[in-house]
Amino acid sequence: MAGIDDLDRVAEVMDGLRFDPDKHRITCPLPLLHGGRNPLARYEDQEPFLRAADPATSTVRIRPDGEHTIYNRAAARDALTGDWCTDHLAGQGTPKG
Repeated sequence: MAGIDDLDRVAEVMDGLRFDPDKHRITCPLPLLHGGRNPLARYEDQEPFLRAADPATSTVRIRPDGEHTIYNRAAARDALTGDWCTDHLAGQGTPKG
């Protein structure tokens, strides 16, 4: 992924990609969907994003049987995402008048 063979350099590159909620804030509404059976990303890996976001505009949905990207429940995931976008984004940025 990083295009290098040196494991120390790979770790350095990956550390540089890590999101730090103490340095950055998420100021827009945040939907966080997580699959409980995700072998690549644990729920704990999502916590920095939640700490950086406003709890009043954050939505967290955990699908306990969901795999990575919740692809095994894609229809339900897509419906939830579509509904969230409609609820939070529809009409924003549209000129009135």
